[in-house]
Amino acid sequence: MLPSDWGCLGERVGYEGASLGDHFGVGNAFLQGEAPGLFWGYATQGIVQTEDITSDGVKYIKPDGTEGTYKTFNGKNPSAGDVKFVDQNGDGKVDASDHTIIGNPNPDFTYGFQTRISWKSLSLSASFNGVQGRDILNAGIRYTGTPGQKSNNIVKKAFYGMWTPENHSNLYPSSNYVVESVVMDRYVEDDSYLRCSDITLSYTLPKNWMKAIGFQNTLLYASVKNAFVITDRNCLF
Repeated sequence: MLPSDWGCLGERVGYEGASLGDHFGVGNAFLQGEAPGLFWGYATQGIVQTEDITSDGVKYIKPDGTEGTYKTFNGKNPSAGDVKFVDQNGDGKVDASDHTIIGNPNPDFTYGFQTRISWKSLSLSASFNGVQGRDILNAGIRYTGTPGQKSNNIVKKAFYGMWTPENHSNLYPSSNYVVESVVMDRYVEDDSYLRCSDITLSYTLPKNWMKAIGFQNTLLYASVKNAFVITDRNCLF
């Protein structure tokens, strides 16, 4: 039996999570038969180009692979240089009814391992940990990686790469874009990583040296914490 607060989210059964704040709104959903807390928002397809705008609306590719058009996003007419969205239900407009799963914060698995190599009095050990198949919602992209009228101090790459009539970028919107207070897949990144959390090199001093000063064993070592991280994170920066 489903909880009393469950309802319909499009064609799915579940409920939306709490708001992430005024600049984002709801960002998670709890859906029947799915992992908990999936990222929930708008799917995008790059930037609206001049040639995408027709008398029927903005051209985009439907989930079934065919071409469709939408005329408004949350009641506003899109322009060249805006972020292009996907009209999930094909009704000719993009609004909250077009929210869909855009990421999964639950990892496929987490892992860790250690290794140790010794030679005579020297010993080298290393510890590793990692996460595979987890997404994160990088809220910073809204502020520093999305040019637009509500942006603040965007990064250099976004500033020089923004859409202009001369530079038809398909990654960064124009400076005239009104950054909407919604969650979209542009903010979701793959957070899989392998971290080397510790590297330790040790040396055991000769026992005959130690006996001369009244010690049995003495170990000298040097350690590095969080030495490096390997990740495929595809950041818009």
